Amino acid sequence: MLKRLFIILMINGVCSFISYSQKIDNTSIKERKWYGGVQGGPLFGVSTFSSFGADKTHVGWDAGAFAGYRFTPALSLEVQTAFSKMSLTVQDCCLDRNYWYGADGVRYNAPVFGMEGVAYGDLKSKVFMQRYGVQLNINLLGFFSRTKYGRWSVDLSPALSTVGTKADIQNNKSGQTLNKENTKWHVGLGGNLQVGYRVADRVQLGVYSGLTYLTGSRLDGMPKYLHKNNYTWGSGIRLGFVFGKKGKKPASANPVPVVGQESVVKKEEPVTKEEAVIKEQPSRIEAKDSIAEARKDVAEIVETSRHELVFPVIRFSFNSVWIESSERGKVAQIARLLKEHPEVNIRIKGYADGKGSDAVNHRVSEARAKVIKDWLVKKFNIDASRISAIGAGVDKNKSAEEARRAETDTKVNE
Repeated sequence: MLKRLFIILMINGVCSFISYSQKIDNTSIKERKWYGGVQGGPLFGVSTFSSFGADKTHVGWDAGAFAGYRFTPALSLEVQTAFSKMSLTVQDCCLDRNYWYGADGVRYNAPVFGMEGVAYGDLKSKVFMQRYGVQLNINLLGFFSRTKYGRWSVDLSPALSTVGTKADIQNNKSGQTLNKENTKWHVGLGGNLQVGYRVADRVQLGVYSGLTYLTGSRLDGMPKYLHKNNYTWGSGIRLGFVFGKKGKKPASANPVPVVGQESVVKKEEPVTKEEAVIKEQPSRIEAKDSIAEARKDVAEIVETSRHELVFPVIRFSFNSVWIESSERGKVAQIARLLKEHPEVNIRIKGYADGKGSDAVNHRVSEARAKVIKDWLVKKFNIDASRISAIGAGVDKNKSAEEARRAETDTKVNE
């Protein structure tokens, strides 16, 4: 029942996020530290008896939960709990020797007169397990700047755990329980190889496979003889969820001045009277002979004020052309200014840092400009004819972080 419930929850969890995963932006998760989730899959055991028995392969199951904290893109630590069930039977070598299991729980080379017992070939060890442990995840892709904030992760994960096993020795033919053990506790040493993919901003889907070696008594409850193995091998699926907010604050509603440019001027009321022109530009209006020339000056003054509009700079992550959540407020600012000034056209210039080839960087810079144009057109209904997007390539005068950006220049329609 528990196995079926876990499978249903896993399927529902995956399906619930398939549609959402199609909408994901490639947003960095570097400020999000806490995570948790569920995992599970098939489990096999090898001891005196084995899941890979002489009769057939017996597939067990393992299901559990985990919660952890990510210290860096390469290192995270998590706690785990899991519950398992396996069936183990005799291996080929013991079957060929015709061993006999006595009612006293001892292995004999032949049946003992006057004692009840069962041949090894007719036995089955039904094992219930519980595991509590910690696991260190070392993301190999987290050591490289190009991949440490990407969607993929490849983890080497050593683990230390406390494992409780409870084995019931049964007659495989009749189903009769011959020996029922109390829970025995072991130290579990091992680890996993894990591959994960971030299918959504807060959702990680992965697969894993690993071994856990158990100290102490046999996990199958059988007498120890010849076979020194005492481990489990499990594989499965991990479904994780990331918690917490990103560290960066969203952009404010007010326009952000660009370094090296003038601050944003306040919006002025349209000048409609010749007296305003005479008041603001007396030396120029004195030389005019007609009202028509005064109106021309009014237009020139309005045009000058429009040129003083300054748009915020959009920043990008390394090797990324996606607009991060922290930068989307700035795109909204650009859209607001364009709607307030319908006579203004803009030119968006994308830049890249100096890492990589010039050809690749030029394409990246152009893509950064175009993605902002697409947002303005599709999300804010700005006329595409008002926007031009070009790639300026590498900006060698800026640091790498400052170079990864897109700037906006204004143009007034003639």
